[in-house]
Amino acid sequence: MKLPVKTEWDDYMLVAAYNMDQTPYDLTLDFGKLGLCGDQVVYDFWNEEYRGVFRDSFPVHLSPESCKLFRLTRYREHPWLIGTDMHIQAGSG
Repeated sequence: MKLPVKTEWDDYMLVAAYNMDQTPYDLTLDFGKLGLCGDQVVYDFWNEEYRGVFRDSFPVHLSPESCKLFRLTRYREHPWLIGTDMHIQAGSG
């Protein structure tokens, strides 16, 4: 599931990945299929963890019966706020 977010200060995408099975599951978030281009900064919302800068895709491991939520935002050459623990949409609406 994806949710594009547009604010006065940034455009980014929230992406949720679910595993409803009893076994672990690995998948790849393909940035092109999500409508994103260029290097993306990945922030793991639930774990409050910066995951790094990725080109083209991002590997995801899902434990049994789990969900992960990521914020994907374009890479910048300068520091940029990429996540807070305020709420899921990270300051929008």
